[in-house]
Amino acid sequence: MTPKKLKFHRLDDHHAVVSLTGDHDSYSAEQVARRVHRFVDEGCDVEVDLREATFIDSTTVAALIEAHRYARDNDRSLSVLIGESTGWAVRRLFELTHLDSLLTVLSDR
Repeated sequence: MTPKKLKFHRLDDHHAVVSLTGDHDSYSAEQVARRVHRFVDEGCDVEVDLREATFIDSTTVAALIEAHRYARDNDRSLSVLIGESTGWAVRRLFELTHLDSLLTVLSDR
């Protein structure tokens, strides 16, 4: 099992990245939501990098959807990056729930 890790990185004045590594649950979801709100309030577009995430639960999905709405309502964007290295459970969740119809999902493929 990959240890849970969150990284928050501001790329420049208008772009920030939130990276999730390992398994994430309600505790992580709250941290992600707070940090995305802060970045958006500071005028940043946000990318949530799930390329190293192995599992996200429903509270994390709900936090991403809410954060996407918050960004949109504040004239900012939120995108989610998924790739070959993203855990099977995360990729399958996005496929089964059609989250790409609610979120901007980017692929590194």
